[in-house]
Amino acid sequence: MSDSEQQTHIQSNTIFTYDDKTIRLDDIALQSMLTDYATKSSLSDYVKLNVDNNVIINSSKTSWPTFGIIAPKLQTGATTISCGIGHNIDENLKIFYYKAADNTTAYGALTMAGRSDIIQFSNDSISLRREATCDGLTCNSIACNASITTKQFNLIDPTLASGAFIEGRIGMSTGNTNTGVFGYANDDEPYAYFGAFGLRHIRLFDKYNTYIRGNLSVSGTVTQNASTTITHYCPIEDDNDLTSYEVGEPVFMTGHVYKYVDDAFVQSTVDDSTDCICSVKPSGIWKEFVGIVTSIDEDAKCLKFATHGDYIFHVTDSSKYEIGDMICYDGSVISDDDIPTFKLMISNVGRVTAIIDDEHIAVFKE
Repeated sequence: MSDSEQQTHIQSNTIFTYDDKTIRLDDIALQSMLTDYATKSSLSDYVKLNVDNNVIINSSKTSWPTFGIIAPKLQTGATTISCGIGHNIDENLKIFYYKAADNTTAYGALTMAGRSDIIQFSNDSISLRREATCDGLTCNSIACNASITTKQFNLIDPTLASGAFIEGRIGMSTGNTNTGVFGYANDDEPYAYFGAFGLRHIRLFDKYNTYIRGNLSVSGTVTQNASTTITHYCPIEDDNDLTSYEVGEPVFMTGHVYKYVDDAFVQSTVDDSTDCICSVKPSGIWKEFVGIVTSIDEDAKCLKFATHGDYIFHVTDSSKYEIGDMICYDGSVISDDDIPTFKLMISNVGRVTAIIDDEHIAVFKE
């Protein structure tokens, strides 16, 4: 019998060499009697180590050749493949198949040595058991399998740059009007948002301020538990300096109207049937009066003015006013003897509700 035909018997934990490569057979693999034997030459033809220490499997199959670790008598526990630089914690990657004793649980997993599972997968699911960073993720569904009552799915970047944003997208594609978005923008005044792609319809600045872009339709009842001031966000004309405006002062119509598109005001056209807001100027005549300034947006060169509700009005001397006085934008008080003309109706700022300080009063306009 030649060497190539000679059957070789190797005891458990035996070390032998092949092409100067040391190989140790695993004890468990030799615990039961082997029923089939391979000749030394046929084994060396099928399994080899190349110069880079890679195991080469020379299969005769032309499609789907398989290298397997099969344990048909496995009752419980796992079959495992390890690769790495050692056997200590985090020194090698483990790929294993786990089976529970009651046959109710069976799954595959990837993990590092000495760690609990990082990725688990079964016939119908894949679970990430650790925080994960993805450059791109495409999937049919994501389930949050937290072990606590409150579950959450996090998109977190502690180093998010100023002016950048994190965004989740839901819909039929990743970048058109068939997509809904939700996210967080790290602007000068950070905000969370959601809406249609590219529009960010609803912006949540904090628990008190919410910005809704576009028309709002409500089928039920709108209930609010605080005072309501009706304000309008508008541009100023280029020839006016923002230093000419002050909170509590009146503003006047310029004769130009605008619509708000993509975070900017553009001049309205004949096709714009609604949402045509006037630009304002710091002075004008009585019939141009439109409201009282409530806030100034220096970066956008815009401001908000109030037309109804309660707000602060700036005066030169608050001592001449009494609670309940009806006043005009020029600070004059409407007396009982005044004839209610159209001019007085337009010029009306509201009724005095409180004296704030020497130059500020609170007013309410129905």
